Amino acid sequence: MCGVSGFLSTTSLRQKGVDFVDASFRALASRGPNSRGWIGWDSAGEVVQSGGEPSLAGLRGAICHTRLSILDVTERGFQPMVSPCRSKLLSFNGEIYNFRELRSELEAQGEIFEGSGDTEVLFRWLCVHGQAGISKLDGMFAFVYIDLKVQTILLVRDKYGIKPLYFRREGENYFAFASTPAVLADRTFGGVSSNLEAAVGFLRYGAPLRPTEETLFKEILPIRPGECVRLDLKTLAFTRERWCGVYFREVDQGRSVESHVEEIRSQFLADLRSSLVADVPVGVALSGGLDSSALLFGMKHLDAEKGQIWAFSHVEKNELCSEQAWIDYAAQEAGARLVKIYPTPDELSAGYDRLLLAHSEPFCDSSIYSEYAVFRAAQEYGVKVILNGQGVDELMAGYDHYAAIRLTELVRSGCLIDAGVSLQRQYFYGSRVTSAMIATTLKIIWGNRNFEALTSFFGKAALPEWVRLGGSELRYHQDGELLQRAYSAGTTASMEWSVRNGLVNLCRYADRSSMACSVECRLPFLRTGISRSFSKVPVSLLYGPRGETKYLLRRALEGIVSPKLLSRRDKVGFANNESKRLLQSAALVDETLAHAHSAELIDLKTLRKAWQGFKQRPINDGLARRIWSSISYLRWAQLFNVGSA
Repeated sequence: MCGVSGFLSTTSLRQKGVDFVDASFRALASRGPNSRGWIGWDSAGEVVQSGGEPSLAGLRGAICHTRLSILDVTERGFQPMVSPCRSKLLSFNGEIYNFRELRSELEAQGEIFEGSGDTEVLFRWLCVHGQAGISKLDGMFAFVYIDLKVQTILLVRDKYGIKPLYFRREGENYFAFASTPAVLADRTFGGVSSNLEAAVGFLRYGAPLRPTEETLFKEILPIRPGECVRLDLKTLAFTRERWCGVYFREVDQGRSVESHVEEIRSQFLADLRSSLVADVPVGVALSGGLDSSALLFGMKHLDAEKGQIWAFSHVEKNELCSEQAWIDYAAQEAGARLVKIYPTPDELSAGYDRLLLAHSEPFCDSSIYSEYAVFRAAQEYGVKVILNGQGVDELMAGYDHYAAIRLTELVRSGCLIDAGVSLQRQYFYGSRVTSAMIATTLKIIWGNRNFEALTSFFGKAALPEWVRLGGSELRYHQDGELLQRAYSAGTTASMEWSVRNGLVNLCRYADRSSMACSVECRLPFLRTGISRSFSKVPVSLLYGPRGETKYLLRRALEGIVSPKLLSRRDKVGFANNESKRLLQSAALVDETLAHAHSAELIDLKTLRKAWQGFKQRPINDGLARRIWSSISYLRWAQLFNVGSA
């Protein structure tokens, strides 16, 4: 895990380049606390300076790197890497899990290695195979590969967007990229403004609906998941192409249940084993649910840490939504050393700005801080790698609303008996019939606009009353229709939408929160092998005979995970009492509203009135999340000096 950035010019970097290098090392410090370096080259494609204090007069480009040492922690893993001929450069953030296999293949071709890490293997692999070799990589990564001989640069991001990479074009003469928007929002470029259309979606839904296409900064764009951007260093013209599809389903209807179960089991253990390769301690973020427990018990099954398994858990004190009992049970059964974190309101208020700067974009509630607190505890205990169970709910339809989508899908296709059986399983066998299921069903049947009109009639408007749409009204309705079309098209289409959008947001949260603590977060369930095994499962097998979600995964984990956890149906998730948290953070909210003098999207008078009303009757978590989102947006605009917010 590392921080990557670069600044390119068609003329000369001059003082802008010096400012950019300084801004990069400031913003990327927590992403790479172990070492840092930079390399610059001139118009002839010659590397003319590396390391030391930047003096960029006459240089046409420079890349910066901050390193968090996980594999080969010696100086042999120092970045940016330079080839012996000094014409090829690499700056790499992430992990290549199949680096040992790639290394063996290269060694068979005569390549000789100096170190033991994955960065050198990736560099040699790209030097030999170029862009065509990207499809062979199994990992989470965002990297920059430069060939000064042919004057091209490749900006590449992994399939699911686990590791971030952004870019900004400044006129015709400058192009910059970085692991975080914070670098690109620096004053070097003369300021930033709010992407109002994306911001409206955030204030309505609590997260951007198009995270692969835009950010909340109007001037900053993401490299898409599974994308390779090829840029000409002379002209700064670039093309964008996918090196892989973001999500695909290769369903095999003819296979037996047992063959699916066996493949998922063997692939899970194989991918988990290679996900544990590190030269530093590895632990698990344990929520108490099936997915994180699977990682914990999988480590025990493999005896990967030789009997010492670390688990870190956020716990809500004396709350109905607390997972403490399940966390304690899982840790005890797995023989893990458990560290429980109880974030306090004072910690949330004191650390809010630091976390917001690390995320570079606003977030909708306090659960992000709870996630951050888990990574901070891991850092304090010297555990530099944390496994996270993210991805299964998207790839195996684990969320509550998928049951409603499946039910309406069966009704619309005329499978009324199957629909009745599905509903019976949900009701009689203990599966939850939640508000999310009901709301999703009504949206599909009536349409998003009609559903929002109905909820507004009963006093629960979809959009907070203090949000002013202005010129973003058309986009707001388009986003709602986009979401409804994904749900109405059935289970497969809704899963694809979730992977391409919702999962990208969750990966971003995990990356930002972990890297703010200089901890690497790995997502084993998003590995190439296990995700492909999931993609082969027919929709009809996503649910079990008693309505169990993630049915085949539960079967595959038999003999690995405790039966009590495998049969669990009441997962709470990474939940907080948002009303209580918001009220406890009143000083933070008051300060933000006091310093907010104008906002294009938000009617401050109405928001202040809603806040005063909430303080008198703080029992509505939905209202609390809306206020949190607006406060986060306003504070983000203040911290980054965002114009037209």
